[in-house]
Amino acid sequence: MNEEKFKELDDAYIAYNNDDIDTAIELYESAANSGSVLAIIQLIYIYSNYRNGNNRFDFWKNKIIKLAEYNNIAKFGLANFYFEGVFGQIDNKAGMNSLLRAADSGNADAQYQLADLYCSGLHDAPVSIEYASYWLRRAYKNRHPGAYYEISCYYENSGQNSKSEYLLKKSADLGFGQAQDILGDGRY
Repeated sequence: MNEEKFKELDDAYIAYNNDDIDTAIELYESAANSGSVLAIIQLIYIYSNYRNGNNRFDFWKNKIIKLAEYNNIAKFGLANFYFEGVFGQIDNKAGMNSLLRAADSGNADAQYQLADLYCSGLHDAPVSIEYASYWLRRAYKNRHPGAYYEISCYYENSGQNSKSEYLLKKSADLGFGQAQDILGDGRY
């Protein structure tokens, strides 16, 4: 995606957060029509909250379902739509299927979320330390900042402070807020 499209997404995000929904929709629609999957995801969220009989919700819903056949970001977004009931009802089974497809295809966010689900049991996921560890390692290998953070906690708890600090710094450098907070409080 080019720099102009990133600016368009940023402007849409700002407009939305300033309750200028019409401008946000206009900017997200423009980015979505240029191929931005992230814009499509945002449009679905907006239209699910502000539908008022607008058929654009169904248009973008169908678009994301088609894109999820081959696009990892779409698969990940679709999983969360199912988990959150954005399409009218919660469907944990469809959410897990879509999340697993995204994770298997290399989406680090999906891998990290699966590790969390298998650890917590949320969304009807079976609690499994084995699966949680597997997906956390996959997210780590794909440089997910949350995975760096979680593994740094493991090293800290096992007394391996130099490894913990190294991973904590990597996590913070990638923008993970919890790691930034720990480094900012002077503990390291």
